[in-house]
Amino acid sequence: MLDFMMMRFGRRLFFDQGRADLARLCIDSAKALFEALDDKVYLLQSKLSDAQLKYLCGNFTAAPVAIDTIRQENRVFRYLQELSSRDAHNARVLGMPILNLLTGYDRIVSAIYGSSNDANAINTWRNEYRDLGKDLGLMEIITAKQCLSDTVG
Repeated sequence: MLDFMMMRFGRRLFFDQGRADLARLCIDSAKALFEALDDKVYLLQSKLSDAQLKYLCGNFTAAPVAIDTIRQENRVFRYLQELSSRDAHNARVLGMPILNLLTGYDRIVSAIYGSSNDANAINTWRNEYRDLGKDLGLMEIITAKQCLSDTVG
């Protein structure tokens, strides 16, 4: 619980007070704790927070490198897919959290790669995102969500 609170506190420090130095310390500490606890889901979220913080602080070379490293470790989605495929109850319970994690992941990765003007990285990510959505059985929901956001905003 402390690790999760540290990550959230770090994000709040940055977004509310602009304290990137303390936010970095909190996120790095949370990352270390999640790694020690082998918590795959929150480790991914803390790594995404780290990449997003680098990006928002203007470190446009380190942010894509952090994303490239994260993308090499897609074990989180495989792990969640395995859990949800065990029975119908798990599939119902985990469906929305997996979708939220995947769309949040896409939002951060797309923003970072979009600002890098690296068309190859963007296209490779779009294909990987589509494949992850298919593998997780979420493509219909992702497509509907994209259509809705295109219509609304």
